[in-house]
Amino acid sequence: MCVDISNGRLSATSSISNVGSRMLELYDEGVTDDYQGLLRGGNFSFHLRRRFIHTASRSARQSIEAGGLRVSHPGKSEHWMATQLLCISLQSMQGPGVYVGRDPDWRGIWSHWPKWDVWSISLGELPWEHDKLNPGCWRVTESVPSQLIERVER
Repeated sequence: MCVDISNGRLSATSSISNVGSRMLELYDEGVTDDYQGLLRGGNFSFHLRRRFIHTASRSARQSIEAGGLRVSHPGKSEHWMATQLLCISLQSMQGPGVYVGRDPDWRGIWSHWPKWDVWSISLGELPWEHDKLNPGCWRVTESVPSQLIERVER
């Protein structure tokens, strides 16, 4: 289950049904009839709202409010505190960036800290790429200035 805030309201939705819905939309639009193409499009779609979510340690709150989110490398930054060997190995294969998703991380899926904040980010014209390791997530390839960031209250 994920939390969707795209319409300004919090509502629980299933990630699988979201992917399926996007696949059907792509098929109906005639983008492709190839299943693999539809699956990739359903997982790696990008909505024009351009507002996404980032999870960060609560101890970084003042730094983020003052200077924004800085590009870092998941496998090398002190901000990425994975302790499991698999997580460390996977992170080392990812490129530097500010990683964002579409859903607030209230459960701590992306958090490696006991306490974390959830930030809403307006991407504006910042460059981004799909996070190939995590479908439905993206990597912003430039630092995000503080004026494009807002902390989300629970």
